[in-house]
Amino acid sequence: MSSSSPAYAQMPDPKVVVAVGICACDGGVFKDCYNILGGVDKVIPVDVYVPGCAARPESIIDGVVKALTILDKKRERMEQGLAPDEQAWTNRVPRKSRRIRMSEQEKNTKEGEEKEPLMDIKEIEKETLLDEVTRISFDNWRLIQICATKVGEEQYEILYTFGKGYQWKNLRIHLKKGEAVSSITSVYEIAYLYENEIHDLYGIHIDMLNYDFGGKLFRTGVQYPFA
Repeated sequence: MSSSSPAYAQMPDPKVVVAVGICACDGGVFKDCYNILGGVDKVIPVDVYVPGCAARPESIIDGVVKALTILDKKRERMEQGLAPDEQAWTNRVPRKSRRIRMSEQEKNTKEGEEKEPLMDIKEIEKETLLDEVTRISFDNWRLIQICATKVGEEQYEILYTFGKGYQWKNLRIHLKKGEAVSSITSVYEIAYLYENEIHDLYGIHIDMLNYDFGGKLFRTGVQYPFA
């Protein structure tokens, strides 16, 4: 397989590539953006895939171990005078990891006790977003991330994820093209980073952003941008 990456081409054989994180595997939530080609395998051959956002440490370790096994197989082929197999197999690590986590949760659940879900998603209207987020912050949930996804030619969804201990909860809103949504930086200051990225990648307008750095993500003229 040919490669358009000079760095990959310059590496001596045998070599293996590990794609870590869902964005590296297939583009993640940015897959359909105008400036996203797709996963790493659109440019260079990938031997092991380790999805996750972010990928769990044990999944990364498992992926590297499998990559070393593939490397040994490629080395054996070269010693036999054969070309190294550039893509021996793919590996989707988190499926096994998820089964392990769920089994541990089941062990910790008392018999007859109703299991509390690890994650729930609440569909809300965009007009109630700020009130919902404020109530969540009062219960000491931390903001994990904000992700926007294109779900149709004229529609987007934004998922707001919050965490407390090992529990996650999500708020999900749907927007039509051209609609605006309120910023939540008045409640979670760090939300600016996500909201700026959502606006930049999808063109979704965010009302009431607290910061304006002249079109730049950070105010680069000072040491502490948010001070």
